[in-house]
Amino acid sequence: MAGRTAVNTSTLELMAKHGIKFTILSPYQAKQVRKLGEKEWHDATNAKVDTKKAYIYKLPSGKA
Repeated sequence: MAGRTAVNTSTLELMAKHGIKFTILSPYQAKQVRKLGEKEWHDATNAKVDTKKAYIYKLPSGKA
């Protein structure tokens, strides 16, 4: 059986509160991605993300 991952914003906020800076997720969890500084988002559904890159998720608390 393949491994499964799950996350939501409140879990990421809690992890950030405790100093966790990196989380490995499934590429299937991304809906959209964009390069830093760009305004246009790109579809990432069905694992259309480059898994060799790190991505930043800016949390509502302001942490990234």
